[in-house]
Amino acid sequence: VLATYIVLGLVTVLSLLAAWQLVLLGEEAEVPTFGWAAAVVWLVHPKLLSVTFNGTEAALTMLVLVLALRACIWVHRDGETRAASLIFACLVLCRLDLGVFLLIVGAALARSGCSARAWFALFTPAVAVMGALLAFNLLQFGHALPDSGVAKGLHAAVLQEVGLAPPWDAFAAQVGRALGKAEGATAWSVWVPALMGGVVTLRRRVLRRGVGLLLVGGVAVVCADFVRVGGFREWYLMPLYLALVITTSAVIEALWQRGPALRVVAVALLIVWWQAAAAHPRQHMAPSYLRAAAAVRETWPAGIRIGAFNSGLYGAALGDTYQVINLDGVVNHEVLPYLRTRRLDTYLRSKRIDALLDHRGTLRFFGRFAAMPLASSGTSDIQVGTDKSAGILGIYLDY
Repeated sequence: VLATYIVLGLVTVLSLLAAWQLVLLGEEAEVPTFGWAAAVVWLVHPKLLSVTFNGTEAALTMLVLVLALRACIWVHRDGETRAASLIFACLVLCRLDLGVFLLIVGAALARSGCSARAWFALFTPAVAVMGALLAFNLLQFGHALPDSGVAKGLHAAVLQEVGLAPPWDAFAAQVGRALGKAEGATAWSVWVPALMGGVVTLRRRVLRRGVGLLLVGGVAVVCADFVRVGGFREWYLMPLYLALVITTSAVIEALWQRGPALRVVAVALLIVWWQAAAAHPRQHMAPSYLRAAAAVRETWPAGIRIGAFNSGLYGAALGDTYQVINLDGVVNHEVLPYLRTRRLDTYLRSKRIDALLDHRGTLRFFGRFAAMPLASSGTSDIQVGTDKSAGILGIYLDY
């Protein structure tokens, strides 16, 4: 429980810092009302609320992306490179695939007249950080890119193999929900201002350049993830989401500047978006994980080895008494060869794993990597939730 509150608190702090940076971005772009509008949109946006509170790196990525836009202004106006170079290096630390975004930023700065000396000063730290990370991976694991990408590529291949998530369908689904999970009139209240905002943004040179960088860089990141992984998750789209925040906020700012009547419309839109987020909340599984962990302590003997695909919170909740082993390969590179050869059952036996604990749907999916159906491979001792597809199942293995 404490770990959950720590994560939620950290994401909240990062989100508030990103909002403050948006305010500063508006001041530096000489449209302060836009900055405040962007901060509010960021904090009430239906889709972004669900992505950033997913426990991923999305909130940190958004913060550093906003800082990167500010850094571009510093470089262009003042020739400042020291702080900007540190921000660009941090961007690579957030996600290695954002190195592709930095390539777009570098090309844009070079085209805008940045000197060769300043350009190298800007990007040398980022290249050094990326080189160090790739070298560490190569020496430690035998390949330069992180194991998580290899694992997700294997998962995506099986999803496509069974026709569950073709790459283009997955992309269309994510982008189609990019402005919120609401439907009908509420969805139109979000889409129309964003499209109008694209027109408003074109009239502001600084905002136009920022949105252009985010759109081109964001698409480049998505393409790189497709090539590397064969698919992607919604938090890979943070540059595109920030572009949407900017265009949507441009409409709010334009309404605010045109008198009291339209200010009421602007406030009404923000309230509608906030209500859309409240009406369509993300389904957080942490409470179910914790209930499953409590059931494990009551049912299974201490010291046994438990295999889980969503192993993070289970490990935090049970690690003092049980050995929780990751099975999806994202944080456990030992299992990757067994996933690749579809012999996950061999890995379970070799590690002497006594039980499995995860969603029913997850167990069924990863059963495709094994010679036995994981969801019915033993005695079902623990069941949390009544949903047959999303409920959590604990199985004591019977080899």
